[in-house]
Amino acid sequence: MTGVENLSDFRCSKPEFEEYLRVNALDDQNAGMGRTYVFSYKGHIVGYVVLAMAHMHKAEQKHLNIDTYGTVPALLISHLATHKQYERRGVGANMLFWTIKYGKNMAKNVGCRVVLVSASADVSGFYEKNGFANTTARTDIPNTMYFDMHKTGA
Repeated sequence: MTGVENLSDFRCSKPEFEEYLRVNALDDQNAGMGRTYVFSYKGHIVGYVVLAMAHMHKAEQKHLNIDTYGTVPALLISHLATHKQYERRGVGANMLFWTIKYGKNMAKNVGCRVVLVSASADVSGFYEKNGFANTTARTDIPNTMYFDMHKTGA
């Protein structure tokens, strides 16, 4: 996000995500709290994703079949929203695919094993359909789902 995007026309099914993009995204990015990536088509914003660094606690790692001395580095999707006009057209899935690819490229340089997302009940099916799994362990992120970037076929 550069701050020059026209954010006033962005509408999605979650008003709090519209407000975040317009009011907080650039400030959070400038404060180093996350990075917002805006996706556009023919000059119109079709969606955005906000990424930040996180970690998976040792108690959650049983899902990954690994045993580390501590936490596993992770990429966190803090927001992912599609413009209402582009819902159910694959935009969200493409942004998610881009995010996973971004995470895999990042992992080559800094180490990153999983992508995490806090998925409310109304969107958990979307993430499951795209390869994410629920974690039942206690986490600092409510309703945590994860994508293992090192699993076969990922």
